Amino acid sequence: MKNFLTLKNLSVLSKNNFCIIGKITDCILDLSLKKIAYFLCIKDEAVLLLPPSSISSVGDVVVVDDLTDVRKVEDVDFTTLKTIVGKTVYTNSGLKKGVVLDIVFSGENVAEFVLNDATVKPNEVQGVGEIVMLKA
Repeated sequence: MKNFLTLKNLSVLSKNNFCIIGKITDCILDLSLKKIAYFLCIKDEAVLLLPPSSISSVGDVVVVDDLTDVRKVEDVDFTTLKTIVGKTVYTNSGLKKGVVLDIVFSGENVAEFVLNDATVKPNEVQGVGEIVMLKA
């Protein structure tokens, strides 16, 4: 199991191109919140999307073999994707549970969301917009 915070702000190195393509700044999930679709990678003005399957290793940097699977933001339909880190979590009755601080995952599968003092499984989430709403 890995967590997003261990990757956040790490540079991404392309072994075939011998270059740094940017730093990981966010984690983008599929609509079900059960899979990581992409890591958001930014360098200067360039914004790229890095699928977790393209990561070959993680050390002082995130290493990708090449840029084959890396996508430009304008090439991806964001209506089927969600971001969740930093959003406030509420119960269905309106009680604040905390803020999503981290995402625990294995490969591209999301195991849980880490809040201030608790964890939440993806299947406990009713929906995500400006906030995260839990099921009853």
